[in-house]
Amino acid sequence: MNKIIQTAAESGAEIYFVGGCVRDILLERKVKDVDMVPFAADYEKLAFRLANRLKAAAIKFKDNVRIAKNGVEFDVSAPRGADIHEDLSKRDFTINNLALSSDGELIGSDADIKAGLIRMVHEHVFDDDPLRVLRMYRFASQLGFDIDHETAELSTVKAPLLKSVAAERIFAEMQKLAEGGYYKGALKRLVDEGILRIFAETSQEEEKLLLDALDAMSADDILVKLSALIYGFRKNPLKVMDGQCYPAKIAKRAAGAASAYAELSALPDRSVDNLVKYIYNNKEEWRTAADMFVAVRSEISLMDKLNSAYELMRFDKENIVDGKSLSLMGVPAGRLMGEIIKDVSFRLVSGKLTDREDAESYIKNTYGDRIDEASKVQNRKG
Repeated sequence: MNKIIQTAAESGAEIYFVGGCVRDILLERKVKDVDMVPFAADYEKLAFRLANRLKAAAIKFKDNVRIAKNGVEFDVSAPRGADIHEDLSKRDFTINNLALSSDGELIGSDADIKAGLIRMVHEHVFDDDPLRVLRMYRFASQLGFDIDHETAELSTVKAPLLKSVAAERIFAEMQKLAEGGYYKGALKRLVDEGILRIFAETSQEEEKLLLDALDAMSADDILVKLSALIYGFRKNPLKVMDGQCYPAKIAKRAAGAASAYAELSALPDRSVDNLVKYIYNNKEEWRTAADMFVAVRSEISLMDKLNSAYELMRFDKENIVDGKSLSLMGVPAGRLMGEIIKDVSFRLVSGKLTDREDAESYIKNTYGDRIDEASKVQNRKG
């Protein structure tokens, strides 16, 4: 901070630390983003001078310059008014309309921070930026704060404005909300206030599934689970999530978890063989889907059964038989080879086959005639 204050002084600027960084300092939370507003100096020139002093990269945006250094982002922004008091009056919530001067003077009231309350600064807060409707719940998730009654009522009225907000901005807020320590309460309110369905277009069935899962579901991979419950059971879920600007990796995992959930739900019984097959078919997301399923159905014992089934499986034997070894057995490349690899790999993992010798014997007995026929067809073509 000393370099910032020193650079501002050398530039003749009156600089203030504002917004979330002041809130987090007062709450003794780790500060990840430092927002600054300078007066009596050009904010762009000051920002790039500061970047040079910090030996950091700087990027110019519409009304601010962002500097990144050692995992912390420093935003130097254009003032929103003639002085710091006018600037603060145009901010979103009272927990954020605070400033610290370069000599450590707090400007603004920290009463709502002490009370754990999120309250709007002015009645046009959601008109100025509709994303603040969602951001308010994100703060509730991160801080565990309650929401002022009038602010909550106005946010519900203004929530349809979220349809005008870019999907990538909405995803960013939902990701932060999901990472908060109080995400369950925040999500329940988004559903109860009818806000989730405005930007996610959720059905009553999807919202019920989400609410049924929330209380008992673990926080591990929570964004994947929430995304699976909200979007994963729709037609073409990957396309839907792409339209919501989801990163491909998260979308793929969410769709996979929803598919695994559906397979687990459709099992005719909970026999060891069926559970082993379920785990094998859904190697990447079986545990994620099972956690969702157990939370919704309250089948606590099912996770124990699945873990026991998993302990019986030998994934170290999965690749004993591959394309090269099958070629040496005379299996031509193509659909049949893929079918054999899939079948034999599962049998090796599940313990139905024990080693390479056992696998090769099974292949000859089960697929021998088809291998011969496929070889003849290949020779005729060749």
